[in-house]
Amino acid sequence: MYIAQRKLRSAGREYRLKIEEVNNRNTSSQLGRSVFGMPPVPRLAKAFDPVLDYVRSSEDEIPCFYLLSDVRDGVDGDELLVVAWFRNNLTYKRYCDSPVMGNLRAFCQEMDLLQVPQRDHLVYPDSGFAHRKTFCSDPYVVSASILYKPGSRAAGLALWSNITASVEQAEEHTYTYLFLADAEDENVVWSFERYENQKYLRDIHIASDAIQQNIEHQKDMRVPGGLHHHYWQQLAELHSSG
Repeated sequence: MYIAQRKLRSAGREYRLKIEEVNNRNTSSQLGRSVFGMPPVPRLAKAFDPVLDYVRSSEDEIPCFYLLSDVRDGVDGDELLVVAWFRNNLTYKRYCDSPVMGNLRAFCQEMDLLQVPQRDHLVYPDSGFAHRKTFCSDPYVVSASILYKPGSRAAGLALWSNITASVEQAEEHTYTYLFLADAEDENVVWSFERYENQKYLRDIHIASDAIQQNIEHQKDMRVPGGLHHHYWQQLAELHSSG
């Protein structure tokens, strides 16, 4: 299974995208009418409505899809992040080449919404779970990148595999907990995590014996300063019923 991330950065400030795009002219005017007058990030988010419809109609091929906006020091930022699961590479290419994605790209170009081009980033799931049923409408979403010393990533992933099994069993209000191997950099691991709230992350997850022991076990595997966290607000969540 492929997981693609796309970051978009709105004009005036960077908009980083980890799996989505926006561009084409034939439906740009229609999109423009529905989002005219909005700030760049809400405008971009609204422009994803047709993409969400496409994903709903393709749940067998795209079983999980999240649309997120970044949060910095408690303040809304200027980035959108799309994280999507694809059954295989063919499914991913079909999604990228679909008319709805072409329309999105054209709209962004016509409305001059992006400061820098969006970029897709493929990662491969190694351990964890993508979705757990929840009635929480506003989960606390965190992603992280971890830089390992050369030759240490496999051992690090093995330790995370033990942690993800423990989290799935013991943490009812951890809704997503995934560790992913970067497809481009053999020393990088990504995480994607969703929790009931920030307090649950801090007081239950981070404080757990499993996490504290893992921190100790991994401290010599990682590059100092190589852990970077990013915080997101969930705008949309789609997942297959199967």
